[in-house]
Amino acid sequence: MNITKIALLLFFCAMLVSACEKDLPSVPLRPGTPVLNVDGWITDRQGGDTIRLTKTVNFFEQTKAPAVTGAAITLADDHGNTEQLEEVSTGVFAIKKLRATVNYKYTLTVRAAGETYTATTSVSRLSPVIDSLTFRYYPEGGNHDSVGYRVKIWGQELAGKGDALRILIKRNGVPQNQIDDLNIYNDDNVEGNYIQGLEMNSFTGYKTGDRLTVEQWSLDPEAYNFWNQLKTQVDNGGLFAPVPANVPTNVRNVDPASAKVATGYFGASLSDILPVSIMK
Repeated sequence: MNITKIALLLFFCAMLVSACEKDLPSVPLRPGTPVLNVDGWITDRQGGDTIRLTKTVNFFEQTKAPAVTGAAITLADDHGNTEQLEEVSTGVFAIKKLRATVNYKYTLTVRAAGETYTATTSVSRLSPVIDSLTFRYYPEGGNHDSVGYRVKIWGQELAGKGDALRILIKRNGVPQNQIDDLNIYNDDNVEGNYIQGLEMNSFTGYKTGDRLTVEQWSLDPEAYNFWNQLKTQVDNGGLFAPVPANVPTNVRNVDPASAKVATGYFGASLSDILPVSIMK
């Protein structure tokens, strides 16, 4: 769930719109001050959860964000369990012991370059309970720009307000991570109802022979808001679009007087992987 590239794109868009109001040759381009970026999730899966630390870079540098190494990272839940994360590769810290548990809260503490940052998140239940998938084929000239199949989900949304989810689709093992592939939903309009054939967004249509894996991830309200604002900002293009706002972050410096801020997001999810489907 890497968000660094999208955040940089939003920063560039804001600079571009601002520049349209002035004589371009007279506008000095000053690189922004690099800040810490935190990117990671804790899930209920066995292994593979990581926290990645980088420094933001100027969009025009077109370079990979440098990793932040040597940080001390602690993860704790609200039931007395803690874990000191190990740096398993440059700037990547593994969560090996703790797993996401429904209704638990988790606090990530990052100590880096003399500053301390924290991020708190909670684990929501999985809803709806997806019981089946169907696929609709769209030919050329249909309702989509790209020919191919689209995925539809069916299942019971559980009673009780506040559910949200993200659907991640993998095509032949590769996560579909274009912004047009982002599928996030909450229960504002379907609370407690049976969901009948909700069609998933996809950047391109799926073709005959594609092996599709559909993953469901629960989101708490704050995580849903994060993804929703991220998608809104990226979709809000055009020359006369409003200047993009900052995408929310739940990473905070514990010293409110410090000028050292951070970006990124630390989240928690329960997950479910549906059986592989082969397009025929």
